[in-house]
Amino acid sequence: MNKIYTKIKEWGGKEIMFLFIVAIVFSALLIVEKEIETEKTGVKAEPTFVEGTLVKASDDPAVYVITGGKRKHIPSVQIFESRGYAWNNIRTVSRQELEGVPEIKLIKTTGDPSLYYTDNSQKRILKSDEVFASYGLSREDAFTVEQEEIDAYPTARLLKRADDEKVFYITNTGTSRHIPSAQVFESYGNKWYNIVTVTHEDLVGYPINSAIKLRDTNKVYWLVAGKTTTKKHWVASADAFNRLGIRWDQIAPVNSVEFNTYPEGDPIRYDDIIVETPTAPSLSTDQQKIQDALSRGVATNPQSDILLKDSPDYQIFYIINSDVFLISILNSNFFGIRVTAENDLWNLLGVSYTTLCELNVQITTPRYVNASLAGQVYPVSTCP
Repeated sequence: MNKIYTKIKEWGGKEIMFLFIVAIVFSALLIVEKEIETEKTGVKAEPTFVEGTLVKASDDPAVYVITGGKRKHIPSVQIFESRGYAWNNIRTVSRQELEGVPEIKLIKTTGDPSLYYTDNSQKRILKSDEVFASYGLSREDAFTVEQEEIDAYPTARLLKRADDEKVFYITNTGTSRHIPSAQVFESYGNKWYNIVTVTHEDLVGYPINSAIKLRDTNKVYWLVAGKTTTKKHWVASADAFNRLGIRWDQIAPVNSVEFNTYPEGDPIRYDDIIVETPTAPSLSTDQQKIQDALSRGVATNPQSDILLKDSPDYQIFYIINSDVFLISILNSNFFGIRVTAENDLWNLLGVSYTTLCELNVQITTPRYVNASLAGQVYPVSTCP
């Protein structure tokens, strides 16, 4: 300080010295005023992060990059280093400061209609407009990334609602099964910190997994939830297996800890299904629902093909001769409207998810609407 004082005297004497002192006092007053304001409100000023800033919270190893005024999670060391980022450039801030910056959670990649929601460093596909709305999102909010970045996120397997302590496991085929106890949860090596809290609309979008078998065995059991406990029932015949609408690829292998948790009920035979499993999808019931839906449609030609839904964005027909439910997309946003039309067909028919996936549903679009997609036939997007 003495050196600065001496130098100022050499430059110009009292006038410069006076201005220098004023500047120091003014700066000190600003600092004091800021500290007083912070003490009064308990809130620090929001930090400014320029484009490309690397930032993390002091209590969390997750690193983010600032893009477009928002923070985007960097999912792996490989992604971090492949982007040319430097570890010594990461800025550490408080949790409060970090959460003051909106986070990019909805991502997609070019050429894939799937939209992924990232949370707790994991990803899952959002399947309907109702689910998007439950998070306050729309499809237009999706941020485009490279496929390797999506692949770097593990798929979320453990889900729960905010208002319910029940935890559900998401199987490889996209069905959900309630984990009956903490002992079962931990027997699979699950970690409690990997549980992701989701909305009701998101969770109910996963069909229930009712068909299980003990690992390394072939006997198939059907889970039936009662008021106080869930029982397992051996599916005792091929007829019962088919009537329940079970698909081999949707039978979940479970370990002995979970298998032994369920008390064993009476075997299920063909004639017992309605009595033993009143909530199980009955093929005959679904067939009746389909007939009822077709009776409400409008015949469109001499072959009596039936128009089930006519909207500006899509039409749904039932083609009698080929037993096909045909969805024609009439909007250039093919993949977005496709999901809406699929859900509409499901609601119109009122059948189980298993039965919907067993129907011959073909989704197309005319050339004048989507020239690059015309001539191709697509199935229901959420079916295995």
